[in-house]
Amino acid sequence: MTIYSSFPSVVELNVGGVRFATTLQTIRRDPKSMLAAMFAERDSCSPNIPLSVDSQGAYFIDYDGSRFGDILNFLRDDGSFLAPVDPGERQKLYQAACYFQVIGLMQVVHPCPSFTDKLVTSAQTTATAISIRTLATVGAFGFRFVIFGLIMPLD
Repeated sequence: MTIYSSFPSVVELNVGGVRFATTLQTIRRDPKSMLAAMFAERDSCSPNIPLSVDSQGAYFIDYDGSRFGDILNFLRDDGSFLAPVDPGERQKLYQAACYFQVIGLMQVVHPCPSFTDKLVTSAQTTATAISIRTLATVGAFGFRFVIFGLIMPLD
C-alpha cells in the first residue's frame, strides 16, 4: 500500500470567490473536520475524492468565503482566538464551523453549559419556586403585600 500526498505544503484556496493561502498543516489541524478529510493523504486503496480547481490552480470550495478566514485563524491559533461579540456574526461563524465540522470552533462560538452551570441554574430555579410558594402561602393569610416587598428584591 503506497501512501502519497498530492497536496503542496502551501495550499491556495478559493472559497466562494474569496482567495486564501494557508499551509497543509493548518488545514489538517483538526483531524475530524471536513477540511482535514478533503485534504487527507490518500493511499492506493482509498477512493480519490476529487477536488475542484479554479482557473488559477486554487482548490475551489463552494461556500461563502466571508467567514472562512475566521476558521483558518482558529486553526492557526494558539488558543487566543476571539469570537465576534455581535450575536449575528457569532451565528454566521457557528454555521460555518458546523459546515466545516470544526468542533473546537463550534464550542468556542456556541459553548454548551457545563454540568456545574446547570446545577447552579437548577438550584436558583428551586429557590425561586420555594419563594413563590411561601408568598402564596403567606398571601392566603393576608400578609401578601408585606411579604411581596421582601421577596421581590431577591429575584
